[in-house]
Amino acid sequence: MKINYIRYNWFCYGAITLFSHLFLMALTAYCKGVSEFEPLTNLLTGTLAIQTFITGSLISFLVLLFVMELFIRKGQKHPLKNWIKFLSSTYRIRKFCRFSTTVELAYHLNSRSIHKIANRSLRTLTVDYTDKQAIFSILLPNNHDAKKRWTEMFLDIKTELNHIEPDFIFADITFEKGDLYYSKAQKMKK
Repeated sequence: MKINYIRYNWFCYGAITLFSHLFLMALTAYCKGVSEFEPLTNLLTGTLAIQTFITGSLISFLVLLFVMELFIRKGQKHPLKNWIKFLSSTYRIRKFCRFSTTVELAYHLNSRSIHKIANRSLRTLTVDYTDKQAIFSILLPNNHDAKKRWTEMFLDIKTELNHIEPDFIFADITFEKGDLYYSKAQKMKK
């Protein structure tokens, strides 16, 4: 189960980094064309070369991750649409589960720090789909209060999972081993 969230995080962070580098390259190219100051133009030319190398490396890394994911899915006999469901559902449920750490909680410093600790475990939350079943898994933190906040939220998470993909009916989220909690879902027959 650990492999799933690591692959998801690598893919998402790589895509975000690629888009930010493409934006910086476009901005640098624009500034280079506008500037008439010679040292600035030389600096921007060098920066553009470095950014082109980094962007090329990121593109090849993302293509490698995508091809690796395709081979893993082919080996497990899972279609690509399940991977797209995996990405979208994991993103939506992570967004749903985020605990608020706003300024309103500033007078409850302990509560704010508990929410920060609880939000760190969002990186391990995944919803993986196959043709006939889905598996929700999360590795909760060791902190007792943060774990208590998560377990209080399990019923809402189960309801949200059933709303995200109505073809699957998720069971209650249960303890597996260590700090790992999971829920399996079966596909409804139509």
